[in-house]
Amino acid sequence: MYPSVDSTPVDKLSGYSWSYDQFPVIEEHKELAVNRIERIKSGGGSMEKFYLQGRTDFKDPLVSPVYYADLQKFPHTVIAAAEYDYLRVGSDHFASLLKQKNVDVVNVHYLGCDHGFLDCLGIVPQAEEICLFMADELKKLG
Repeated sequence: MYPSVDSTPVDKLSGYSWSYDQFPVIEEHKELAVNRIERIKSGGGSMEKFYLQGRTDFKDPLVSPVYYADLQKFPHTVIAAAEYDYLRVGSDHFASLLKQKNVDVVNVHYLGCDHGFLDCLGIVPQAEEICLFMADELKKLG
């Protein structure tokens, strides 16, 4: 759910690029959408401090699974991302890499939402929907 599959800073990405153009939005909603995306994007500098703590780098596959050498070994993978989440571009790229390796992937976008929308359970319908969706996916595991 809104995964960080590539923790590499935007200016150091390899294999794909990140741009606000990847978030289509009507002009009258653009300022709000960019604000919601920027909320996570601007925190990128603290990722290294809080998560890596100088012990590894962003391209370590344990930190950024997009860099795992044997992606074909991944099991059935479910990715649920918010339409206006900074992390969605990376998760879409990851989903396409998995598909290229013939991994069964379900990649769902929750329209109109931004990172952390599950916190709005009981307020926005997408929060309830993602809970039901993930429960159904977990039931399929047996």
